[in-house]
Amino acid sequence: MNKIIDPSNLILEFLEVAIHCILYSRKLYPDGIFTLQKKYGVPIHVSMYPDLNNYIFESLNAVKYVLLKNELKQMDICFYNRLAKPIERFIFKISSLQQNIKNIENHDPYLLKLKEMFRSFCLKLGSNNSYMTPLPEGANFKIAIHTNEKASTSLSEDPQFQKFPWIEAEKIDIDIDNATLIPLRTIEHDLFNIHIYSEESETK
Repeated sequence: MNKIIDPSNLILEFLEVAIHCILYSRKLYPDGIFTLQKKYGVPIHVSMYPDLNNYIFESLNAVKYVLLKNELKQMDICFYNRLAKPIERFIFKISSLQQNIKNIENHDPYLLKLKEMFRSFCLKLGSNNSYMTPLPEGANFKIAIHTNEKASTSLSEDPQFQKFPWIEAEKIDIDIDNATLIPLRTIEHDLFNIHIYSEESETK
């Protein structure tokens, strides 16, 4: 039987896992709000805090909105100090998205290669954290979506996002001065490509 794979769902699931793993690894919140689950064959920490989970859910809902239009260029997880200055971010650049590939038998039929790449990223986060300076007291984070003007306008006008409005950010809101770049993982697959890296300010 031919399989129909939806790459968008695979990306959204991975981004959700990545957000939780990054927030845990960067110790922005107490360890007690996370519970241990298993994903991609490795243990991961997932938030149990309702307000945080709602923010992640609504953010990924918007990511899905532009992803399905094939207009998602990049998603950032941005960290700020108490003065609202961007000091660190994790960047996910998404490209070559293929919609609903059929006959996946010739393209990693059980998605084992893809899941292994996802697994490798989750494991890499732990070692990457040891190279990064701890976040300062009073730090917070935001999720940023990079898309085109058409999709941005459509997103801001869509009624489903009225209770969770998206605001266009200035470059100063997300760009980090004198950033150190750390490559994390490149996921290259027949379904899509995701290039992942982090940036850290030299002075937090």
